Amino acid sequence: MAVGARRFALRDGTRTGHETLDHMVGTLTDAGAYARYLRGMEAFRSHAEQALARGDWSDLPVAVRPRPIAPALRDDLSALGLSPVAVAIAPLRLDSRSALLGGAYVLEGSAMGARLLRQQALALGFDREHGARHLAEQTDGSSWRAFVEALDTAPDYDGQQALAAAQAMFDTARAAFRALDTLAGADG
Repeated sequence: MAVGARRFALRDGTRTGHETLDHMVGTLTDAGAYARYLRGMEAFRSHAEQALARGDWSDLPVAVRPRPIAPALRDDLSALGLSPVAVAIAPLRLDSRSALLGGAYVLEGSAMGARLLRQQALALGFDREHGARHLAEQTDGSSWRAFVEALDTAPDYDGQQALAAAQAMFDTARAAFRALDTLAGADG
């Protein structure tokens, strides 16, 4: 198998869902857009990280376990005088090694997009010390290479299970933002 083949299959299989999510999040042009992003991302990451925590990681290298950033997202919300928003999201099922790897692919890969978001947050005056700690944590010392190596060498890998889990992660992120926007519309 070619180096990176599993990663590229996941990237190609999630491209549409990823692009749709990026469009939903949009550009962080002002404090309101940033607050929406924080709330949506906290709802998604809390849900996703809980699902990953329930998985059996015992036969997978530590390098494939995404760093939890939901606590930092909650700290960032608090720094801005905001609270997390409870949204109803369907449960994520990551009940195989391949599903865990597919889910982890989305969270580990998000560190690359976080670099752009970090620059947008900095332009708005948010940094590691005030309102953007999660972005600083997510972009510091990325473990992407170690993750890709572990993904490429994982035994008994089922590409369909991994892709289904990765797609479910993107579905969950979009559901978090849709639910948040629905709540905001109901409040407005």
